[in-house]
Amino acid sequence: MKKGVIVVLVLLAVAVLVAPALVGRLAEKTMDENLNWAAEESGELLVTSESFSRGWFASEGQHRVEIQEGQLLSALQSMGDVGGSDDLPVLLINTKIDHGIAQVASGSGKLVSTMQVELPDGQVVDLPGTIYSKVGLAGALDSNYLLEAGSHAMGDATATWGDTDIKFSVDPSSSTAVFDGTVGALSIGEGGEGVSLAGLTFKGNQKATGYGFNTGDVSFTVSDLAVQSKGSGAGSIRSMAVDATTDLDGDRVRADATMKMDMHSIPQVGEMSFDMDFEVVGASAEAIGRMQQALKDMDPSAQDPMVLYATIENDLKQLFASGF
Repeated sequence: MKKGVIVVLVLLAVAVLVAPALVGRLAEKTMDENLNWAAEESGELLVTSESFSRGWFASEGQHRVEIQEGQLLSALQSMGDVGGSDDLPVLLINTKIDHGIAQVASGSGKLVSTMQVELPDGQVVDLPGTIYSKVGLAGALDSNYLLEAGSHAMGDATATWGDTDIKFSVDPSSSTAVFDGTVGALSIGEGGEGVSLAGLTFKGNQKATGYGFNTGDVSFTVSDLAVQSKGSGAGSIRSMAVDATTDLDGDRVRADATMKMDMHSIPQVGEMSFDMDFEVVGASAEAIGRMQQALKDMDPSAQDPMVLYATIENDLKQLFASGF
């Protein structure tokens, strides 16, 4: 009997001393997998682990998120003085993982992350807000980004923001993601140029397919989005709402989307509003996947629309031939 008690005590001691370190290692692996999965889904981000210091009950690490060649970089290049990815700031994510006894018992680790921006000249700027996460040993991650209203000024640049609450859950093992969020009033400006919005809400769920695109539901609303350029309004949206859903029936795609938009007065045009309904039934999933990949692989500097058409012509013909 005494021997049995001693064995139990020894096992408990092993659990107390060893299990937290094992959970910490698994939590680190899971965090890397989730960040890499997110980067692969975007296709335009590079995530690297800068450092990781693992302890028995808590660990700390830093990851770099960089924008690579692709449509996002092309869009930024078209907006300003951006030559290549080396001219863009880098996002730094600093994370502390708590994997003590309580987390061992619950089968998860708790993460607290803060963010910084590293500018091209090497200067590092702290970003407001904190990300609170729970990572399961099987790979699932639940995150909540919380930001209290505030403001910041740096030189001639100013930024103000309202309360923000964004939730995100991802499970790389099933390639699924669920998200919803509310972004408060936001205003960013410098030298008479800037952008502002009264609010943004979004929610949705996505699941990766074997065809290179996701299915699921997405909806978002934007209110009073305005762009200021050299002291004059370049464009202003009073409100915009989008609802979209996509699913698969075997190797066929069904998609429905609606968009409603009201514009403030536009120079030489006036006020404008429109509703749009979009529907796809029976489209070839294989053809859509190839078209999407072809668009991703295109040279971002290509401006000739005929080059784009030639790239996807055969798949467009297949879509219409299959009853698109």
